[in-house]
Amino acid sequence: MRGALAILVAALAAACARPAPERPFVLRLAVVGRFSPLDPLGSEGHAMLAHDLVYQGALAPGADGTPRPGVARVVERRGAGRCRLRVEPAAAFSDGAPVTPEDLARSARAAGLEAEVAPDGTVTVSSGRRPVEGALLFTAVFRAGARGALGTGPYRMVEQSADRMVLERVRPSPRRIARVEVLGFPSERDALARLLRGDVNAMIGLDRRSMDLLQDVPGLRPVRSPGPHAWTVILNERRLGGAQRRRLQAALPAAELAAAVCGAEAASGAPPAAERPAQEIPPGAPLRILVVGEGVGERRGALALRRALGRRGGEIVPFDPGAGVAEQIAGADLVLTRQVVWPPIAVAQVWAAGAPFAAAGYRDAELEAAIARGDADAAVRRLREDGPAVSLCRTTRAGAVDARIRGAVFGWGALDTLPDWEVAP
Repeated sequence: MRGALAILVAALAAACARPAPERPFVLRLAVVGRFSPLDPLGSEGHAMLAHDLVYQGALAPGADGTPRPGVARVVERRGAGRCRLRVEPAAAFSDGAPVTPEDLARSARAAGLEAEVAPDGTVTVSSGRRPVEGALLFTAVFRAGARGALGTGPYRMVEQSADRMVLERVRPSPRRIARVEVLGFPSERDALARLLRGDVNAMIGLDRRSMDLLQDVPGLRPVRSPGPHAWTVILNERRLGGAQRRRLQAALPAAELAAAVCGAEAASGAPPAAERPAQEIPPGAPLRILVVGEGVGERRGALALRRALGRRGGEIVPFDPGAGVAEQIAGADLVLTRQVVWPPIAVAQVWAAGAPFAAAGYRDAELEAAIARGDADAAVRRLREDGPAVSLCRTTRAGAVDARIRGAVFGWGALDTLPDWEVAP
């Protein structure tokens, strides 16, 4: 009897000493607004938060903005618009099936590129006059599945509606986020109240006042990270002509516009645009202003831009998501938008011939030569010297996450770094 009791005591002690199994960590992320469907060929709005978690690009931006291997790696460059790729050996879809060269080629064609598979398994991709590596950053690798398109990302979509997205990790990883629930709320006030109440444990898209409010809230850690875009005014050289475009550009009060637009930006840490000596707006007909976006910053910025133009301040036209982008840009004199400014290869991409912003009519031999030889940094320098855009301030992604999460930053695609966030035990 005494021996049996000793065995029972030893068993209980061993059970107490054994660590409890790790509970899967669920990130419940609040955002403001509703969701459009997740689409590997181009998600919009908040669906982009899930895009990089589910669908990886053929290439990915490195820390310095230089393209690095993603699902594939470049094995040979053949000018700026053509390269040869090989699929990374470990690349696999969420169902476990390996990515094949044919999958890579099919995904590239779906993104508007030309692609051919060689007998040795390499894939040659051509992008015309656009920088091919920039295009491959935006080329999601996917294939059809029984319940929708399958991606190669660390998460799979398991549920989606107009106000809820649920993603689960494809392969479990210790001390990493196992499940992501993105919840849409009708207003920032509603989302913030749920955050403070503990119904959600993360939020993105906060303004400066909300960030200040959360600064000392127990259990939450504020996160501010530079975004890949800058608030920008683009002048349509096709409608204005080069000389008038430059005069208008020099006369725009950049600091005044930055104060109007960037004051509504979520906790923007970027310095405002430098004030230039005031110049008179050149005379002429009223100017049509296209505004891309419906936020407070866009509304305030559009009114400030029209006011700054004086008698030349004309009609403010909202962007129509259902109409052609290039056509709308071509039909406006000025465009207020958030334009990509990082990585450099993506900047060159949006100004290359055939890209939407090329509809603004800007043509420059130095810019085209830099793009043709694949020199993204030179292309960016040329755009800064004489490009048809006035940059007001770089956007900042601001939010808060559960304080137990270490290493949380908002990356190029907002949540693309989330798979590496570490959860404290």
